[in-house]
Amino acid sequence: MLLEDILAEYIYHCKAKGFTPKTMLNKRQEYKQFMKYLIDKRAVSELESITVHELRA
Repeated sequence: MLLEDILAEYIYHCKAKGFTPKTMLNKRQEYKQFMKYLIDKRAVSELESITVHELRA
């Protein structure tokens, strides 16, 4: 599953839980930065490709 799809599902989940707009903005920014790092620096674009090494880096 692509990271963009995972982010979209997570954002939907957070909205359904009733998170405030400010919290949603913060979460969206944090995860977009993390996704950009994974895609640009670690060449990972799918959830299944993430390893412990990528998370620790």
